Amino acid sequence: MNQAQHQRLAELQNRFCSYELIDALYGLGAVPADDVMGRYRAWWRRLRGVIGEHEGRIDRFWLETFFQRNKLLPRKWAAARLGMTERSFEDVLGRLDLEGVVTRTEVEPLSVLVNEPQIRIFHELFEATQMRIFTSHDDRCRRVHEAIRAAYDIEVEVLHDVTSQALGEAPLKIAYEFDAITGDPVSMAYEVWLDLKKPMSLRPDCCSLKLYVASRDELQPLAFSGVEPLEQRFGAVLGRLGAAA
Repeated sequence: MNQAQHQRLAELQNRFCSYELIDALYGLGAVPADDVMGRYRAWWRRLRGVIGEHEGRIDRFWLETFFQRNKLLPRKWAAARLGMTERSFEDVLGRLDLEGVVTRTEVEPLSVLVNEPQIRIFHELFEATQMRIFTSHDDRCRRVHEAIRAAYDIEVEVLHDVTSQALGEAPLKIAYEFDAITGDPVSMAYEVWLDLKKPMSLRPDCCSLKLYVASRDELQPLAFSGVEPLEQRFGAVLGRLGAAA
């Protein structure tokens, strides 16, 4: 890891984070929109004993809890759940709104915050995928992207996993979320969960397998091993990444 990444890792282990880090993680903007912060502040101030901000820093644990309890996703995260860049998500959402398939405010009730249930059923907006059963995240994304292309002639910019790219895989695995340290796209296949003191009710932060291999000494003590040790889970992939580094 470089100096900036070491600094990011240290900051991630504190619940109160700078606006700069909050923007990097959630894409809320260097100065989060008034409607987003207004809703967040009104929410945490109703909770006994909760301090959601302190001295110009935001408690990211409570911020993610706010997202979770209100069934919201940052637009950046919503796009990743669909395996596409935020720019492509914007293009698709604008076209769906224009065609009257779904209103923009129905999907995105607040600035840069998306209605999470709409993302879970996003495939139902397209005839080709309405009744489809998907075998994986990648399968769902590819079929939804094909349906978008067929219906609206929009070529989706796919969000590919950084480790899969380093391995030169074909086809490349599709990202689901982001490396909390580097910001790189990470797939469910090559994510490494990190214990950065988050509450158990929230999804753990993760890093890419690529970063884990390159910085194993620093990251191994923070990695959730789970039921299956990482060495057993990833097997020969670890050696291939080590050789490519």
